[in-house]
Amino acid sequence: MWELIRKNPGAVTLAVLLHLAFLAFLVVGVGWLRPPKPQLPAGDLVQARVVDLDRLMAEKRRQTEQEATQLRQEQQKREREAERQRQAKRERKRQAEEAKRKAEEAKRAAEEAKRKAREAKSKAEEAARLARIKAEKEAQARRTKAEEDKRKAVEARRKVEEVKKKEAERQRRAELEKQKADQRRKAEAERKRREAEQREREAALQAALDAERSQRELSRYGALITSKIQRSWLRPPGAQRNLKAKLRVRLIPGGGVVSVAVLQSSGNSAFDRSAEAAVRKADPLPVPGGALFESYRDLVFIFDPDG
Repeated sequence: MWELIRKNPGAVTLAVLLHLAFLAFLVVGVGWLRPPKPQLPAGDLVQARVVDLDRLMAEKRRQTEQEATQLRQEQQKREREAERQRQAKRERKRQAEEAKRKAEEAKRAAEEAKRKAREAKSKAEEAARLARIKAEKEAQARRTKAEEDKRKAVEARRKVEEVKKKEAERQRRAELEKQKADQRRKAEAERKRREAEQREREAALQAALDAERSQRELSRYGALITSKIQRSWLRPPGAQRNLKAKLRVRLIPGGGVVSVAVLQSSGNSAFDRSAEAAVRKADPLPVPGGALFESYRDLVFIFDPDG
């Protein structure tokens, strides 16, 4: 309903004004149209007029709604008619565009047929040209192949001769290389034999020198150990001269004394104890380093202070 009022404000305003005028006429003019009636109390008269006014207002609303419905139906009818006309216009436009499209398609089809005819003619001419070129190429290829076969035959014979020559040269060089290799092997074997003999002589000489040097070192350190132990020894009271005791001394690198034991007694216990005390007092004993120390790790010697 509001959409109807918005689209037709003039008509709705005119209808409202007409209804208001008719209502005013009924309210004001109804008294003088009717014959005079007896006067009623003021309260009853007001009530009657109120009831009539409500009824009139209800009737007026009903008429207004009917008119509004009629206006809405007419508006809808006009809108349907306008929509039908727009659809008809669109349909005419579509048909015109469709006819135009079909005319353009027919034109394009004709042009396409002409183009294809030209292409077919061009392809036929191109195929004929290519066939001629192919035939000429095949003939040229056959001539070239015949010449190439002839050239390959000559080249094959030349290569066979070349291979024979190379094989003969290879065999000759292989024989020379074999002879040279045999000579080199013999020379190398002789050289290695002489070197091995030289190394053996040098190793034997070095071993003898090392053994002599080791023996000298062992003798030197033995004398140093004996000298230090004897310097540390105190003769026991009453001990006779020329007593000897066989001792076993265990050492650690640096000459530290780990243990002392009498392996063979001198026959005099006081002398044996003094010999052990001398070894402990001389700790650490002078010993060599490195591999030579192993000869002194477990040392067995004769303690003979008077020898």
